[in-house]
Amino acid sequence: MTEERKLEFEIEMVPVESSQIVAIGYRQDDETLFVNFKGGSVYSYRNVGSQLHECLMRADSKGKYFGEQIKKHPEQFPFLRLRDTDRQEEAKKAEAAKTL
Repeated sequence: MTEERKLEFEIEMVPVESSQIVAIGYRQDDETLFVNFKGGSVYSYRNVGSQLHECLMRADSKGKYFGEQIKKHPEQFPFLRLRDTDRQEEAKKAEAAKTL
């Protein structure tokens, strides 16, 4: 099972109002935050404590809070891209079709 499939089945993604973020998920047992950005990309961020997650979910501007408190600190919150943007996915499919 791919990481993308695991995300779809095991992590509840909560839709949020934001100009940058579509939905946010959180797995408390290993303190991992999942962020689905507009455009389709999905990232996971490790070491995000439950209090920080709760503050993010309560923030008036989730994109701003995320950028200032989490994204700016990759050494503290290592991240992994789980899914490319929709545009990147389309480009990969087009490139693969050329090689067939």
